[in-house]
Amino acid sequence: MRQNEMLIPTLREAPAEADAAGHRWLLRSGMIRQLAAGIYSYLPLGRRILLNVERIVREEMDRAGVRKYCCPLCSLPNCGKNLGGIHNMALN
Repeated sequence: MRQNEMLIPTLREAPAEADAAGHRWLLRSGMIRQLAAGIYSYLPLGRRILLNVERIVREEMDRAGVRKYCCPLCSLPNCGKNLGGIHNMALN
């Protein structure tokens, strides 16, 4: 895909709520967009860069002879079913 065909909504100035330098750069460069408080979405450019970094790390790990290990993930509603419902759980 050509760069002029990609959705890259850059900003001239970072939003006021962006405190960290990396946060400001990601917003201004059009790699991420804030959906809600604390929730961000990768835009096409950011997703492409993320996949490239994952590929490089995977190649280096393969070269070092490291095996990939995936842990199971327990989402909160599923854990709540086993404990008698999510409303009975004390979240700390």
